[in-house]
Amino acid sequence: MTAIRELRARARRCRDTAFATPIVSSLDEAEALVRAITDQLATASPDEALLCLASLNEIQAALDARVARLHAEMAEARRQLDASRQGVQACVSYGLAASLSRRAH
Repeated sequence: MTAIRELRARARRCRDTAFATPIVSSLDEAEALVRAITDQLATASPDEALLCLASLNEIQAALDARVARLHAEMAEARRQLDASRQGVQACVSYGLAASLSRRAH
């Protein structure tokens, strides 16, 4: 169950960093881990398979928390971008109004 132990260690590091550290860094890496876990489950005894499934529940919980953190970070980034966009639009409007008032005089 090497792949499960590796994945559990990654999930632990993710939790230890308040879910700032990714559990996997790419889709290819995730797919390789899934293949390794599948291969290990195919040859595992029933007791090992049960332990593996329990570990996967723990890993799923860490993944869910990581996704929730990413959603929160994206929402904050979106809020900041919207505030910046509104500031730029206000500057453009002010500049246009100032330009038109100068032309009128």
